[in-house]
Amino acid sequence: MEIEFSPGSLVKARGREWTVLPGSTKDLYLLRPLAGGNEKLATGILSELEKIEPAEFLFPRLEDASDAVSARILRDAARLSIRSGVGPFRSFSRISVEPRPYQLVPLMLALRQETEAIRLLIADDVGVGKTVEGMLIVRELLDRHEIKNFAVLCPAHLVSQWASELKNKFHINAVEVTARKADILEKNCSPGKGIFDEYPYTIISIDFIKSERNKNEFLAKCPDLIVVDEAHECADAGTKEGRQQQQRHKLLKEISKNPTKNILLLTATPHSGKMHAFRSLISILNADFASKLPDDFSGEKNRVLREELAKYFVQRRRADIKDYLGCSIFPKRIPLTIKYPFVESNKILTQKLLEQAKEFFSIDEPMPGSKQFNKQTLWWSCFTLALALCSSPYAALTSLCRRSRLLAAKNISDLNKQGEQNIFGVKDSPYD
Repeated sequence: MEIEFSPGSLVKARGREWTVLPGSTKDLYLLRPLAGGNEKLATGILSELEKIEPAEFLFPRLEDASDAVSARILRDAARLSIRSGVGPFRSFSRISVEPRPYQLVPLMLALRQETEAIRLLIADDVGVGKTVEGMLIVRELLDRHEIKNFAVLCPAHLVSQWASELKNKFHINAVEVTARKADILEKNCSPGKGIFDEYPYTIISIDFIKSERNKNEFLAKCPDLIVVDEAHECADAGTKEGRQQQQRHKLLKEISKNPTKNILLLTATPHSGKMHAFRSLISILNADFASKLPDDFSGEKNRVLREELAKYFVQRRRADIKDYLGCSIFPKRIPLTIKYPFVESNKILTQKLLEQAKEFFSIDEPMPGSKQFNKQTLWWSCFTLALALCSSPYAALTSLCRRSRLLAAKNISDLNKQGEQNIFGVKDSPYD
């Protein structure tokens, strides 16, 4: 039977290049990955169901020429890429971490989803590797050219940590978008472009982007994939006190309305004990769960519902990993209490602090010339000083010196200046 591509031809299918093998027919092509030489890697593709087209490779250009050392590095990189690229995942040749077998489960679960976009809640225990699991999905989708850009939404104090992990382990240079750095990034953008036009990979403080001032621009130019770290803080608390969480939740709900946006939620505590909060979190992935999830999942009557939820939700405890591997890979906690004697000076300081605290606690009426909240301020002042003393005598001495400077302030300007130094952590010596 005459076929369109003869044996030995190079073709492209499923987002990668293949070599056509003998025995192929017009309806069924036997293909082997171009990167692999093992016949066991061959697979059959039905031409009626999947698109097969000629593979195209650009010719080298004169400006691509370099020295012999660079050529040798390029050759070695190509060989390593070919060696690692024969498997089912294209991203393994572009990462600097060796995933454990159980860390591939979320990736396989994501790729098996039959929805228009990948949406998954990864709720593995602390230390299991949610960051690696989430970024394996991101790296794989990038290398398959299924997404062009992505954003990580996380608390502000985790932005730099995420940037380091992406750069060192996954070779992705992402920019940090925080309240302090956003203005600088905007100034460096090309004319007529914003941050999310100029930078395809971003790590964003979720509290910065959830505000009305920044949210609309982000929603208008939302990346193809959103990764949300500490996702439990984005659940709808259902109370007035949870206004911050409601704003985060509202942002994610707006993103989820677009069925083409991929969403990964990462958290070690998906369920706080409140079913309303869990429903609000899982409904970001599938809006039907907001009304379908009962308070009790047990029983044969809910089997279909549990199977549907399992397509969007993966959770393993440390004990599960230990049972799976047959051994523990986590450090063993050894509780140990070490007693040490107080030196005389530390003992005197502690006794004076306790006496002062008891004096404040014994006051039932508002302090003369002060309001009730000033008395509460003194209580908290003693409490925080006690915490510093429990940390170390040096910490307590530093805290006392800072407070003495506040008392020595001659005017409001000096007081504000000293307060700013205390708040922003200006390092000082208690012996100044």
